[in-house]
Amino acid sequence: MANIETIILQYLVYNKEYFETVVNYLDYTLFESTPHKIILKIILTYFKENDDHIPYDILGVKISQIKNISAELINQVNDVYKSITRPETNEIEGLIKETEKYIKQRKTYNVISNGVEEFDKKGEFSDDYLGKAEEAITFSFDNSVGYDYSENIEDRFKLYKENVVKLPISIEEMNKMTNGGIEQKTLNCVISSTGGGKSVWLCQEAAFNLMQGKNVLYITLEMSEVQISKRIDANILDIKQDNFKSMSEDAMKLRINQVRQKVLGKLIVKEFPADSITALDIKKVIEQLKRKRKIDIDILIVDYLGLMGSYRYSTKNNNSYSIGKHSAEELRSLAVQYNIPIWTAIQFNRGAENPEDLHALGLSNVSDSYGIPMGMDFMFAILHTDTADKEGKSIFKILKNRYGESKNSSGLFSVLTDWGCAKFRDDPNCKEIAYKDDSKTKEGAIADKKLKNKENKDIIKKDDGDIWDE
Repeated sequence: MANIETIILQYLVYNKEYFETVVNYLDYTLFESTPHKIILKIILTYFKENDDHIPYDILGVKISQIKNISAELINQVNDVYKSITRPETNEIEGLIKETEKYIKQRKTYNVISNGVEEFDKKGEFSDDYLGKAEEAITFSFDNSVGYDYSENIEDRFKLYKENVVKLPISIEEMNKMTNGGIEQKTLNCVISSTGGGKSVWLCQEAAFNLMQGKNVLYITLEMSEVQISKRIDANILDIKQDNFKSMSEDAMKLRINQVRQKVLGKLIVKEFPADSITALDIKKVIEQLKRKRKIDIDILIVDYLGLMGSYRYSTKNNNSYSIGKHSAEELRSLAVQYNIPIWTAIQFNRGAENPEDLHALGLSNVSDSYGIPMGMDFMFAILHTDTADKEGKSIFKILKNRYGESKNSSGLFSVLTDWGCAKFRDDPNCKEIAYKDDSKTKEGAIADKKLKNKENKDIIKKDDGDIWDE
């Protein structure tokens, strides 16, 4: 029986449909056998020059013109050429899957082999090693050539009438502004100052989704797994965290039963040291949960983005703008890959720690990287003033929103704050506050100017359609 490399060559020569499906993904270095590599290189060179698959007799001519190789090797090449016979069947679906599997294996092998060799020489892996490994492991044939606008009119208009799958948010005013909540394949973010309530919000969304029967993966890079779980317990039970210390044995048993009754989904809390992980590490956790515990994640929470790194770009040769931008992009790719929504958080920069004017705060106040908001689908700020704090309230400001169309809302409203229970509550007297578009403020203009002049030439446009304005 012919080996997989011979079969691939057979179908490349004799089956045009197979050839057109796989040729753009092939590289002669992927083959293990040297004679097969030589023939594949001829086939790929012919395709590059003629934009077509090579006829069998032309392939023979090209082989006869080979120079500068040993007689033994040319004999081996001729033996392989003779074995390239017309396939008995034109059914290629199964072969395409086997080809994809083989290419993935060879790509992975090559990355590992090259990485070990490089490590032996330099004592470290290259900056892009993890990116290459990710590309190899996730390799697949993408047979789509794009979305045909005209051909898909009927299907598209039917989809317009169908309801998009929404995951409600724990605050009702935000559900109104997002037309029912966040969506799958999206990256959503809360921003605030130090101690402003970022983790409280993320814990609240974890608790809320658990009680809706969703499976939640909570990645914590700042607090311990027990601290996160304690906040979620307090939120679900609606009791002060300090009360756990003085709880009697009977009261503890009662609370444990209450949690079990209210929690309908699974919560997995995984702690990592700050600045130690990338999206690849989170992906590994998701895959382990699927494989070992048979748990499919419905929503991912990462506390928080500013403490993550990029697997494609190291901190050695890149600035904070690039690292922040790319880590956000990589996190969002997880949302798309696993068809889930993600909640995360980032920090305000120093200029926004004690704001005099809430209206002036916007996307330009993101710490480290103005490129981070560009990858977000939804983004809001938790703001504080002396007056609001005295009233036991916080102010939420919507900064970016791809879910809602309303331009009449200022994006500012109040919520009740209960730090003891790690909870934000709906404010029955929620008021909207006059709002000024970020792009019209002095800070926004400066940030936009910096974007246009940045050295890495990554051009990012602020999408006005995604930002609440007047």
